[in-house]
Formats: sequence, C-alpha cells, structure tokens
Amino acid sequence: MPFFMYLSGFVMLYTFKPFPTVSAYSEYVFSRFKRLAPGFFCFAIIILAGKILASQVVHVDNQPAGIFQGILDIILTPGLSAAKGLWFVYVLFEFYLVVPLLLFIFGGRAIGVVVIGLLVHFLPSTPLFMLDGAFEYLVYFGIGATVAQYYMTIEPWLDRHRIILLVLFFVSFLMLEYSPLAYPVTKLIIGCLSIPALHALVRMTPFSNSKMLLGWGLVSYAIYLMNTIAIGFTKGVLLRFVSWDGTNFLFVAPILLLAGFYGPIVLKRYVFLYLKPLDRITS
Repeated sequence: MPFFMYLSGFVMLYTFKPFPTVSAYSEYVFSRFKRLAPGFFCFAIIILAGKILASQVVHVDNQPAGIFQGILDIILTPGLSAAKGLWFVYVLFEFYLVVPLLLFIFGGRAIGVVVIGLLVHFLPSTPLFMLDGAFEYLVYFGIGATVAQYYMTIEPWLDRHRIILLVLFFVSFLMLEYSPLAYPVTKLIIGCLSIPALHALVRMTPFSNSKMLLGWGLVSYAIYLMNTIAIGFTKGVLLRFVSWDGTNFLFVAPILLLAGFYGPIVLKRYVFLYLKPLDRITS
C-alpha cells in the first residue's frame, strides 16, 4: 500500500495544474468525485447486498448488520464496513481534496505534503471518514508527488543505485523480527524503502517494456474494485467443500489469488463490454 499510494501521488502531481481561482479548485474536486464516487458506491453496494444474501448460504467475512447500517458504515466508516476493501478510493478522494490546498500553502512544493504527512503519521486518529488511513498514508502520497516534481533528477539516481535499493528493501524485512523499534516505525521504514526499490525495479528490462504489465495496468482500477468480490465468492464456494486450515491453505490461497486477479479482468474485458455504465466507471 505505501508503494500504491506513492504511485497515486506521483500521477496526481504529474498531471496537476495549479488552480488560479477557487472556482477552478472546486471544478477539479468535483471532477475527481465524478471519477471515483460511482465506482466506489456502486461496488460498495454490490458487496454489501452480496454479503447479506450470501450469508444465508455460505460463510461471509465481515457480515453487515443490515442494509441501512451497512450503507451508513460505507459512508461514515468505510474501513469498518462490509466494503472495507474499497477504502483506498475513499482516502484517495480525500487526498485530491486536501493536497492541492497543501501545495498552495507551501508554494507549490510537494515536499510540504511529506512534512505534514510525517507529522500526522503517528497521531491518534479515528476510523470516522477513514481519517486513520489518510493520516497513515499521506506521507507516501506526498513522496510520490515530490518525486514527480524532481523526476528528471531522481530518474538516473534510481537506475544507478537499483541493486543497493533492492537489497535494502529486502533486508528491511528482517526488522520485523529483530528491530527494537515499535511496529509503526518499522512499518514506515519498510514502506519508504519499498518506494525507490520497486520504482527502480520496474524501470529494468524486461519490466520496463512489458506489454503484460501495461495490459494489467489498464485494468488495475477494475481489479481493485472487484478483487474482493471475486475472492469472497470463490472462498465461499471452496469452503463448502474443503477447509482452508493447515496444509489446505497451500491449495486454497493460490486459487483465491488467481480469482481475485483474473476474475475482474474477465468481467471487465468480456462482460462489461456489453454493460456500458459498468465499463465506464471501472475504466
């Protein structure tokens, strides 16, 4: 997720243009809302309704108390709702709302977003309006925005030090076992080390010119919106016939992974082709 947020911040800043007026800012925020809200609410309601119905016949994780309470949870505390897997879209919209204001305050310098992100990262927060997620991930979003501003300088540095960056990232996982630091600090360090390492990795051949990665990227939003649906459905069916405890997990886990990844791709490419509204909001 830190790297995912980094990429989101990078893309946001890379395509960002300062707003000359309050009206222009409002139009920008509304355009982001129109882009993200339909997919979020559509699939959140599908997940909510699906869990309520499926709970009558199969095991359902995070079962909602009811349709009204479920909708209220989706709006107010999405991270605790039946559709908690969609929290990223909710937080991303909050960043589109707040980060332009922070850029204005800091004279267009995205490093200011990183500073604010570090300041709020360890503050006590609340799941209300997904503020706990926003506080945790703003720093990574800000790093992405900062790298986008200075990318011509940073790009050759990534290529020159890619091996060191990758080694540091993989070694950093040892901190989970041996570091005396508190877990939130360890998690922040590993998250920050993942950013240059993975960015440098995808700049290497064969990743840099991979048509497969490009194809996956074009449907990444659809994968995100529907992966929990595909995994949940597959898990519900599998658990009717086999437990996933013990060594069975080695059999079940790959199936769930493939279902969560390729299920949305199949729907997007072969089903939504005939369902234009769903095709549009998942693009």
